[in-house]
Amino acid sequence: MKFILTILFLMLFVSNSIGYGQSENAQTEEISIKKSILLGPQYYQGEDRISTVEVGSLLKSNPKAHKLLKQTSFPKVLGNVFGAAGGFIIGWQLASIESGRRDVLPIIIGSASILSGLVFESYANKTRRVAIGIYNKGLQNSETGYLEQPYLHFTGNGICLTF
Repeated sequence: MKFILTILFLMLFVSNSIGYGQSENAQTEEISIKKSILLGPQYYQGEDRISTVEVGSLLKSNPKAHKLLKQTSFPKVLGNVFGAAGGFIIGWQLASIESGRRDVLPIIIGSASILSGLVFESYANKTRRVAIGIYNKGLQNSETGYLEQPYLHFTGNGICLTF
């Protein structure tokens, strides 16, 4: 019994050590995005595929990137709602064509709903790509120790210096 408990304790200790080492290493690797036709964007850190929840937890270390990532949730939900509603309308109308009714207006409305859903989805994906780019740029700056270059530009009422 003592032998089994000792083995279980060692396995738990080793697995925690390996997990901690991977999580420390994960903070310094860049996140890449690969497009998939059916599954949507897939996120990779090095060679490992990570979920959107893990992307969110990694981006918490960069406040600007995390703020952008939080802004993508509402357009993504809106895109899903419009896409599902449009698909339902078109499916319902195609099913009613068999019964003899032929209305074109619901099919047009459903198509417009699907297209607006795609617009919201693409906006959310673009904003998510920008947030990941900001995160990756922050990693490069923290590794080299250099600050971002200042940028001087003119505004409507004067000059602005940003970093």
